[in-house]
Amino acid sequence: MRISDLEGGYYSWARFDKARAVSTLAKYKECIGIFKNHIGNLHVRKIKPEHFDQIKKVFFERGRGRARVASIVYSMKSFLKYCRDIRGYRILEIEKVRVPPQEKYRIIQTLEKDEIRRLMKNIKLINEWEGNRRKRNINLHGLRWKCLIEVLWSSGMRISEALSLNRDIVDMQNREAIIIGKGAKYRKVFFSKEAIRLIKKYLHTRHDNHEALFVTHCAARRWTTGGAQEYMNRWRRDLKVSKHITFHTLRRSFASLIFYEKDIYAASKLLGHSDIETTRRHYICEDWEKLKEIHHAAVEK
Repeated sequence: MRISDLEGGYYSWARFDKARAVSTLAKYKECIGIFKNHIGNLHVRKIKPEHFDQIKKVFFERGRGRARVASIVYSMKSFLKYCRDIRGYRILEIEKVRVPPQEKYRIIQTLEKDEIRRLMKNIKLINEWEGNRRKRNINLHGLRWKCLIEVLWSSGMRISEALSLNRDIVDMQNREAIIIGKGAKYRKVFFSKEAIRLIKKYLHTRHDNHEALFVTHCAARRWTTGGAQEYMNRWRRDLKVSKHITFHTLRRSFASLIFYEKDIYAASKLLGHSDIETTRRHYICEDWEKLKEIHHAAVEK
């Protein structure tokens, strides 16, 4: 059986048996497609370690980042594990295929609280003009965007988790919600007072009865990750800021904030990570100013 013959079964297994997110499946599909384009639609028994070496060589020579190459290798390893463990094919020893290590001095970019507040102030909430007459009214798109940004950075949720929220699961009084995160794991998330204030204002301004917390305003459907990403791209262009802001930047900013306020264990639990090492390697930004304060406070004693 060739790669394409087994892909459909793999995606169904990954989604329903392994509870992988739709966005994760899309990434798997893209990466496996890249492997096929460069190596060919091989029979799974004929895939060799040399093919992975070839992929690494091609992409590194093109100057592509290690994270991109690692995604392709990891996706193919996951696919081959399915072929071996679920479909019973005799394939190469997957454990011998090495995922490229991350850059040793990779910089994790985050935003400070005051930076986020300054960015939030640039979100337009009031429309000043309507036709040829001066008229103030609520900019519903701006209100939705500001609400989403505040929800993301104050809770540490992934964008897919935030867009999966329904109105009725947000406990306004206790400022919390129970969600199903990555890997079908339940966890509790918490919101800032400002997030709850914006949620209430946003829901009060809407004129639909859709269950989703965040919806499109043209047809009142649940807002998709793709739609939110397009809005992020436009917002980022309008801001003209030097930092590359993404939804994950907000999640990492939250992680660093919790880490320096408390500890890495608290950050890991609030992010929904099973392994603290994941939090340490991918989410914690080295705040040298904070470390300087800690150093001076310790040594001056």
